[in-house]
Amino acid sequence: MTLASLADLRALIAVLPPPDAGAATAAASRQDNLVKPAGSLGRLEEIAVHLARWQGRERPTMDKARTIIFAGSHGMTRHGVSAFPDEVNAQMLAGFGAGFAAICQLTTAFGAELAVVDCGIANPTEDFTVAPAMAAAAFLAAVDRGMTAVNGDEDLLVFGEMGIGNTTAAAAIAMALFGGEPRDWVGPGTGVDDAGIARKADVIDRARATHGTALDDPLQVLARVGGARSRRSSGPALPPDATASPFCWTVSS
Repeated sequence: MTLASLADLRALIAVLPPPDAGAATAAASRQDNLVKPAGSLGRLEEIAVHLARWQGRERPTMDKARTIIFAGSHGMTRHGVSAFPDEVNAQMLAGFGAGFAAICQLTTAFGAELAVVDCGIANPTEDFTVAPAMAAAAFLAAVDRGMTAVNGDEDLLVFGEMGIGNTTAAAAIAMALFGGEPRDWVGPGTGVDDAGIARKADVIDRARATHGTALDDPLQVLARVGGARSRRSSGPALPPDATASPFCWTVSS
């Protein structure tokens, strides 16, 4: 489907299938009846129940796992929030294609498919300290493209994203959604020093002042202080057929 407005997106979110509590309960019960001490597999048991909850079946499968990496460029990197220049984005994109990146080896080791989506490496988003990172139309187009990146028959989806400045965007999103101050959310990222961390916090503080109460709306948060790759990595959580069976998904920031 094509999203024409934020109202369309809100309506789609409203009809997303919920997790299957019955499947999760059945999966947990099955764990207790296997020939092993109760809870002896630790986190593996929790993961199996989590997969059952989102796949809607007592015995989840991993026959078709798929990783999707969304790559993009951020306009606010001009403020020195990263230890590396924006040129690294294109280099990393080439590395994905050549199979050199760590995620390439991980997906191969676990028999998963890898897809890489260029969300506009050559066309950075706007500097969110002075304007929304993306206008409404561009935001909706990014979510649309994220939805079409999903085939719909995956047992497991793993979402990742790449882009210089991404930890600053992630920190801005987290602050807007969960509160606190910019300094609470920023870190060294690619390895910036204390001065770099201070710049990251300042950039987010300036964004907060620019966007004000618009950041009270989660969708506006994504549009205003996220990036094309963060918006497209939210899109796969919204399959084109919102009534389809739920699938497990993980987002990496």
